[in-house]
Amino acid sequence: MKTQALFTLLVAVLLMAGCASSKQAAEPHPLAGMWDYTVDTPEGVYNGVINVSETEGELSGTITSDALTGQMALTDLMFENDVLSFKFDSGQFGVIDLRVTVDGMAFDGYLDIQGIGQMPVTGSKKSGGDM
Repeated sequence: MKTQALFTLLVAVLLMAGCASSKQAAEPHPLAGMWDYTVDTPEGVYNGVINVSETEGELSGTITSDALTGQMALTDLMFENDVLSFKFDSGQFGVIDLRVTVDGMAFDGYLDIQGIGQMPVTGSKKSGGDM
């Protein structure tokens, strides 16, 4: 009888641990989702969307802009100490670097275009995982 009770207790503990770990795995990364952004350039203000997703703990994403054609993949995407940085190949302007500080559902920082310089960028989350 003691062995059966001990076995039942062990199974219950293992089931609870499994449920707890699966709940943690279901939590989306706080950056996951769609972010609207605005960049202030010498030619005017441009808008776009950054879409960040997470697969097996790895972040990836795309960016669109009303100044550029198509959707561009994000490379070297990093998020550390509330700082998001990535690069993307814009085609006509070459590789563009973005570096922003994320504060809850908003960010601000700069976009750096080689040969042109840095321009201020701001953004806010419009959908996806909660911050």
